[in-house]
Amino acid sequence: MSTPKDQASLGPVRNFVAFDLEPKRVNASRKMGLPVYYGDGANKAVLHAAGVDHPHSVCVCYSSVARSTAAVERLRSSFGPSLPIFARARDLAHAVALEHAGATGVAVDSALGSLRLGGMVLREGGAEANEVEQAAQILEVSMLARARLSAGLPAKPDEQVRSRGWDDAVGTTSLSCG
Repeated sequence: MSTPKDQASLGPVRNFVAFDLEPKRVNASRKMGLPVYYGDGANKAVLHAAGVDHPHSVCVCYSSVARSTAAVERLRSSFGPSLPIFARARDLAHAVALEHAGATGVAVDSALGSLRLGGMVLREGGAEANEVEQAAQILEVSMLARARLSAGLPAKPDEQVRSRGWDDAVGTTSLSCG
């Protein structure tokens, strides 16, 4: 188990416990003093065994679409609607499935590279950091809204409002993401 000194060296990242299903990663992490345990972190009994009875938030990062979606469903069922659950999605369809399963927030792997590349283009065109961040947020919201609509689900009200700000956020810079 990590010591308070070990966790203090992590800067603002403190008081966390991680779970992994790959023993080699668990052992390597433990050797570095990190609180990483072998097991399924979406299993309430595993969390309890590690001393996590009331998590502040949970991050689901499984590579498998089915496993991550099932993990979000189990966590939501075990801890109720007030627990923030953040999840990694492989694509927009997976993001919609994770939200439907109960994820509070989703980061889409396939979109992150495009958003970062778009940010580089905007910065090269003279955009300020806050403008780049705003443009990335608007684009991400717009992409998720389109994915929801494609799945036959309605866009969330804040998505409709935020997507209208796109022209203001990017000015005259042209951005193409496919």
